[in-house]
Amino acid sequence: MQLRLIKSSGVFAGIVRAHVLLSIPAKELGEKMGLDKSKTSLILNYRMEFFTIDRLLASFFALENSHRDLDNKINDIKKIFLMAA
Repeated sequence: MQLRLIKSSGVFAGIVRAHVLLSIPAKELGEKMGLDKSKTSLILNYRMEFFTIDRLLASFFALENSHRDLDNKINDIKKIFLMAA
């Protein structure tokens, strides 16, 4: 359970970082991730209890190729999950 929370918080942080790096409204960020505005707001406010790690990862990975620094963060997260698998 503890490892899941650590991994989740890293993904949440990555999505928040994406929001800052891309400088786009939350609604547009959500569209890129395939989420509505309310779900995007929950993520940006670190409301972990509403998401599974699989759903978070799918949303985060949907942002790949949006920004070079963001791609580096996505690759870091992928490495963490591959090591833990």
